[in-house]
Amino acid sequence: MEVIAIGILVLIGVYLEQKIYKEFILPYLSYGCAISKVEIYEGEGFEIVETVTNPTWLIMPCLKSEITTSRYIELGGQVCSANEKHRSIGSLFSIKASQKITRSWKARALKRGCYHVEDITIVATDLLGLYKYSDIVKVKDEILVLPKPLDLRTQLISPQYNQGEQIVKTFYNRRSFFNSRCKKVYVKG
Repeated sequence: MEVIAIGILVLIGVYLEQKIYKEFILPYLSYGCAISKVEIYEGEGFEIVETVTNPTWLIMPCLKSEITTSRYIELGGQVCSANEKHRSIGSLFSIKASQKITRSWKARALKRGCYHVEDITIVATDLLGLYKYSDIVKVKDEILVLPKPLDLRTQLISPQYNQGEQIVKTFYNRRSFFNSRCKKVYVKG
């Protein structure tokens, strides 16, 4: 009889724990992801900053997020996974009560273009791991990767080279509609 009573009390405790996490803890978690710079040059580094806040009075034992970007953004070295189109990196957080955690990932742009972080799915569980909560976080930050500028201090172009407007005017082709390798063909008739 005592074993049945203890079993019922354990089930009631598990039910109450799930109910508390479901209604009072998990919906109030806040997650944000931002890119540290707006414009960079090709090959430069920047940071992707994740911020997780737990404003409630209970701990959050497990919160997992996965950042997905273009394959031309190199993330975190060896810990990221890549395929033909995307590169992704996962984060795992364990947050105390009333705590804010900020994690930044070093990233580098490999190719020029306009890139963004895709929508992030976060998955959190309760203390016992019986109830799972998932949400999609929209990230609106973009980064514009410009071509690498030419360093004129190390590669000075001399004026004697055939370049610029004067050279183009000198070699202007008066009959531009004829290709230099084509010859006129006359038809008898």
